[in-house]
Amino acid sequence: ILGTKTVSAPCGAPGLSKKKAFENRTKTLAVEWKERGKRNKIVDQRIGEGNSMMNAEECISKRFTAERLKIFKATNSELINDGEETLTHRGRELTEIEKYDRMILSDEDDDEARGGGGSIGANIVASVHFGGGNATSAENATS
Repeated sequence: ILGTKTVSAPCGAPGLSKKKAFENRTKTLAVEWKERGKRNKIVDQRIGEGNSMMNAEECISKRFTAERLKIFKATNSELINDGEETLTHRGRELTEIEKYDRMILSDEDDDEARGGGGSIGANIVASVHFGGGNATSAENATS
């Protein structure tokens, strides 16, 4: 018949279309979500089990060797990291950086090392701090 379409969702029935969409999602997406990360086969990772050419004695010796090697790697990594740890900044040790080599001065020694004990002349304070920041015009005004 011409002009007729099959409508998947009934028109004007929001509750029914919502229910149909929810059922569709539970049939497709929910099944995929539940089965994520699952596989259909079991892989035997035991040493020597899949190899028919290896006898029982060789199988046991290879397993023993693998176990010892795993233990050796674990203890060896602990021994390597057991040494003295040094503090670094951007790949350089802190003891190599210049500012840590200086002696720490007291506040009084620090002011004297900067030159003059931290005193600024009264005319400079009046002109630069309170006079707009123009030192040359302040010198002209005081003269």
